[in-house]
Amino acid sequence: MIDPAAVNDSETRPIQPRRRSLLRDAGLAAVGAAAVGGMTAAGLGTASAGATTSSIPMNDVSQLVFVLILKYVTANYYLLAATGQSLGPDDTSGNFSFYTNTVGNFPGKTVIGGAAVPFKTAIFQQYADNIAADELTHLRYLRAVIAPTNNLYPMPVIDMAAVWTTIAVQAQLIVPGQTFNPFADEISFLLGAYFLEDLSVSYICGAVPTLSDASLSEYFGALSGADAYHAGTIRTLLARIGGGGPVAKLSALRQSLSGVVDTGILTPAGTVNIGPFGPQALMLTRTPVEAYNILYLTPGSSFPAGQTGGFFPAGIYS
Repeated sequence: MIDPAAVNDSETRPIQPRRRSLLRDAGLAAVGAAAVGGMTAAGLGTASAGATTSSIPMNDVSQLVFVLILKYVTANYYLLAATGQSLGPDDTSGNFSFYTNTVGNFPGKTVIGGAAVPFKTAIFQQYADNIAADELTHLRYLRAVIAPTNNLYPMPVIDMAAVWTTIAVQAQLIVPGQTFNPFADEISFLLGAYFLEDLSVSYICGAVPTLSDASLSEYFGALSGADAYHAGTIRTLLARIGGGGPVAKLSALRQSLSGVVDTGILTPAGTVNIGPFGPQALMLTRTPVEAYNILYLTPGSSFPAGQTGGFFPAGIYS
């Protein structure tokens, strides 16, 4: 793996005690209400109380739901790393069940594992805190947009424990019998973040041309841009501390699971590789199936109702 001692000494300095109240102090409690107002202004639905319809085409709603489920994973990852807390009930419940195809009140499920990362490097902690706040904002906006359509899917059971050892074994970062915990230290945290970030960008960017609503397309474009900043930051930090080898293995695993070409933070010549770009220096994209094959850690899953594994030990239809 990566030796934490490889980090530049000038950046390894005492940091202030962790802010466990990140969610409250970030002023995010009102994000949901503000998002609904913005949604109405953008023509993406209605903010009226008890609304049950929306102008969003159903294909677009499906894309919103699959991005929401992805954000359940990424938001929990960063919130746990930054605060030691996973998403609460207000951010995980829903009014629609994929399994029964009914509308009602459905509580969100649990998150298995995860903990606050014992950061030693100030800049790493600050980035984790910042991305955690961004991910929570994204998730709350998506939920506010989806809710009036009666397709607000509750959070499924999400694994943040055993899944990481499975990833590390499949990527040949460790051998069977060993364990990998991305919350154990800041370097491991960056590797876990890397596995998720490029996936998020490629999927959301790939969804843009499939959307019918112009305002929603604009939002998805901006959302992929925000996630691209996150991904670029993680790639840069890993490049600076010599993470090329482990990152290349994680990229190879994502490629084997999705079938989409994936590139790490170094070129074959050993120079820095800014991003996973195609021949025209554009972001490589993934379809929902390709993205979820990575999340399931199973190629060719195609969303079958009985599919379980990876980050979803009970599937996403439970």
